[in-house]
Order: sequence, then structure tokens, then C-alpha cells
Amino acid sequence: FNAVGLLSLVPFKTACQNLFDRGMPHAVTLEAMGVFLVLFFILAALTAGSAIPSGLLMPQMVIGGLLGRMLALLAMKIPTGQVEGILWATPYQVLFDEGLLPGDPSMVFGTGLLDPGIGALIGAAAFLG
Repeated sequence: FNAVGLLSLVPFKTACQNLFDRGMPHAVTLEAMGVFLVLFFILAALTAGSAIPSGLLMPQMVIGGLLGRMLALLAMKIPTGQVEGILWATPYQVLFDEGLLPGDPSMVFGTGLLDPGIGALIGAAAFLG
């Protein structure tokens, strides 16, 4: 298994789908995403600035998805206080422990509102806008 292969050895559409996956927060490591982001950003800038006909939509979605997923993973690692075995302060526990709404058990994996897949989706949408 190669984490960078989930992003680099597949078409752009599949790379976006791999970034948007929910319930698997550590399918692609933070380090692998950082290396891939730097290389992909440089290559996307080179092809967009050259006379080669290439699209801009999917590279922007991949870069935004990488940034969003990386920020969500970093936010999940930030401890703000110890409350009953949970590393987050009381106002922020709803982001990580509950379902879609407080008390809603509809999420299968129980990762809370802050999921790296959702962060990737928000990052891709923000990078396009």
C-alpha cells in the first residue's frame, strides 16, 4: 500500500474521490499529502502557464482537497484541554464526538462533524471560488 499512489497513480477524478472519502481519516498520511501538494502545485502551475491545452478545474479541485484535508487532519490533532478523557474543550467536543447534529447517531463511523473528507470537500469548493 502506498499512500501517495492513491493520489498520483490514478486519474484526477479518482484522486478527488480518495480525498473526499469519509470515515478513513488516515488513509493518506499528512506527510504524503504535503509532498504531493508541493509537487502537484508546481506541475499544475507549469502546465497551466504553458501552451499545452490542459484543464484547470480538476487540478484546482485536487489542490483544494489536499489543503482542506490537511487542515482538517491538523485540527483533529490540536488538543485544547483535557475533559473526561477527551482532548478537546467542552464547546468543541460536538465537532468530534457526535453525529451530524448533537445526539444524532446517523453517522456510521462516529467521527463527528470534523471529518477529513468533509474538510477536503470544503477545501476544494473554496479553492474553486
